[in-house]
Amino acid sequence: MLFSGGAPRGIAYDPATFTAKRWAKPHESVIHIFQSHYWGNLQWQLKDVDWVHHRLWFGHGGQQMGAKWAVTPCDVDHRSRLFIENVFEELDAPGEWYFDCQAGVLYFMPPQDLDLETAVVEVPELQQLVRFTGSADEPVQHVTWDGFRFALTTSTFLEPYAVPSLSDWAIHRGGTFFLEGTRDCTIRDCFFDAVGGNAVFMNGYNRASTVTGCRVTETGDSAICFVGSLETTVGTQRNFPYQCHATNNLIHDCGAFGKQIAGVYISRAKRISVTHNEIFRMPRAAVCIGDGTWGGHRVEYNVFRDTCRETGDHGPFNAWGRDKYWCLVQSHMPHDPSRSHDAGNVCLDAMEPVSVRYNFCQENAGWGIDMDDGASNYVISHNLCLGVSIKLREGAYRTIENNIFVHPANSPCFHVGNEDNHDRYVRNICVMRTGAMKVEDDLNFEMGHGFGELYTLIFPPARGPWLAEIDDNCLYSDLGQFVARVRPRPDPEGQTVEEGMKYSLDEWRAIGFDRRSVFADPLFVDPERGDYRVRPESPALALGFENFPMDLWGLTADFPARWRSPSTISVDGANNER
Repeated sequence: MLFSGGAPRGIAYDPATFTAKRWAKPHESVIHIFQSHYWGNLQWQLKDVDWVHHRLWFGHGGQQMGAKWAVTPCDVDHRSRLFIENVFEELDAPGEWYFDCQAGVLYFMPPQDLDLETAVVEVPELQQLVRFTGSADEPVQHVTWDGFRFALTTSTFLEPYAVPSLSDWAIHRGGTFFLEGTRDCTIRDCFFDAVGGNAVFMNGYNRASTVTGCRVTETGDSAICFVGSLETTVGTQRNFPYQCHATNNLIHDCGAFGKQIAGVYISRAKRISVTHNEIFRMPRAAVCIGDGTWGGHRVEYNVFRDTCRETGDHGPFNAWGRDKYWCLVQSHMPHDPSRSHDAGNVCLDAMEPVSVRYNFCQENAGWGIDMDDGASNYVISHNLCLGVSIKLREGAYRTIENNIFVHPANSPCFHVGNEDNHDRYVRNICVMRTGAMKVEDDLNFEMGHGFGELYTLIFPPARGPWLAEIDDNCLYSDLGQFVARVRPRPDPEGQTVEEGMKYSLDEWRAIGFDRRSVFADPLFVDPERGDYRVRPESPALALGFENFPMDLWGLTADFPARWRSPSTISVDGANNER
């Protein structure tokens, strides 16, 4: 197929692979199509079909992804998978339906074992079932909803979407349960079942409100959202969520319609706690923090697994930092030494450090902890990551300490580093296996080549140290030797070494890194049963690594028994329910 780029007005189709039928009402149909790099998807109502020139023309829609800094987030091209729904002429298989909007008639082709005379037909009518609307001066407060099932609200993917920050994410400011202007309100022990958009949305001013003990599944978009407004945070206005909580929730199989979604999404908020949740089988992130404003969040004791199932260039935990000091030239424009600079005063936005600790991540591709595009002021510690590691793009003040990365698809990567970034990578364990490595394409940068490197650096700082500190790590690989790969910035003529330069451990130490680190088996206690603590004789302990509990993450004992899933928390066969 040939596609238009930028903000698409339509696509060209191949008549040899497209339908041979002719549609009487194409304007009633909706196209669902992935963005070219699979960061997410978009939906449009079709405007018309040009059967002669083989064109599908878009009508209303296409607002599901952010595009403030470039046209790229909305690109579609020959890689973009798609489908089109609500076409009468294509109604030809059991379970399919078509709604004639003009006549108000629903056509349905039932499965053979369904008796329409006794079947229950449920048709959604509302986008929101509960709406709290107060203000900072007169908040809705001290209200608890306990034990409710919310189900089958209408889809929202053709409603207006907002881009609250400079990240690639756009979001509909609405949800089945909508809170604005609340204080000390609680949603407890509830089941959000196949709602058409976001399940819970805390918009603007919310203080100390909580979602806890809930199960959220088969949502159209994200599960739990905390989204404020930077533009209305001046003077006494404080229109953002503050000290709110998503704790002890089971979130899975979300994103029926939207793919750029998260189990928990945070943007323009402060001191949000995301703790003891289990989030799995997601098309994109388990948790996404959309910007550095204002920090202070805690992402702790969670289980993230089987995420990024339909999207790429991402991880189960993703963070952005495209704030006032973020520089597009440093990040995405042609790279040469003259463009290498410091991160600026990032703490004016990321005022308080974000804690990401005691989480369990298990994947087989992508990044476990993806610190993207300027994400700054993070302390990332005591996480166990199986099949994934960590990526740091440009930013500053990140401390990566006391984590365990086992057989990741990509080695820990330091990517487009800022000068004087104050980043530290210390007292971590990383065990690489060449057979587990996969090539990850981050826009135009190949991250891994599968030859067992223990670090990958892409376009590091041109003048200053690449990181402030890399040391006291226990590193191991089935290659039997240490390898780091560095892809330098191009010289002024634009030449670079595509696969990068390889460093042995002695060469790596000569430039100031890992001088006390060791290349040795960390001696895990019982990895086959999910116990990745290290034995007393482990060389990691001598470097200052601290063992941490392997049974505290995920749902707690008081999570409602009726919402528990048969698949709840299995770490390599070890059941961690307590």
